[in-house]
Amino acid sequence: MGRRRDARERALKELYRLEITGDAWSASEGEPLDPLAATIVRTVMARQAEIDVLLEKTVEHWSLARLALIDKLVLRIGVAELLHLPETPPKVVIDEAVEIAKKFSTEKSGSFVNGVLDRIWKSHEHDQAAGGAG
Repeated sequence: MGRRRDARERALKELYRLEITGDAWSASEGEPLDPLAATIVRTVMARQAEIDVLLEKTVEHWSLARLALIDKLVLRIGVAELLHLPETPPKVVIDEAVEIAKKFSTEKSGSFVNGVLDRIWKSHEHDQAAGGAG
């Protein structure tokens, strides 16, 4: 497993901890995070409302409240990376999210996460192309 996967998994664990405890996140508290993990956590926390609105619009026949917590957190990380941390290619972000979902949730979670993130990315690309063409 690579350093970037480790960072994503560490970010997932930290976001899970924050969700369960209701604590506010501080980079100086708890176990130190690698810079990528800290960036992911910071981005998800700063953009959570915006990310959740996008997820609500994209997830068909489900509300975010009904999603398994791990699946929701993996989706938040994936959206944060796709839309706000563009240094990683979208295919890599989606593949990593799928593998992490399968590892920490269920086998079915992988295909669910793949479908949601793929729809979000394609919609984002379409919006970017439409905005650039006008």
